[in-house]
Amino acid sequence: AQLAVSITGFAGPGSEDDEEGLVHFALADTTGALTHREEHFGPIGRDGVRIAALRAALDMLHEKLNLSA
Repeated sequence: AQLAVSITGFAGPGSEDDEEGLVHFALADTTGALTHREEHFGPIGRDGVRIAALRAALDMLHEKLNLSA
């Protein structure tokens, strides 16, 4: 693989100390370059956070591939 994406976060629901919809992304390439992205999607539900996270990850890949072209 030339690129790798990692996603972690909290889709909710949770306690009052948890930020529902907080998601962190990392994108790495074969040179070792690492890109981090943090999103605060808010309380849009577990499925909503999953879809929003997928879109954000695909956006990161798209941006990286366009810069590499």
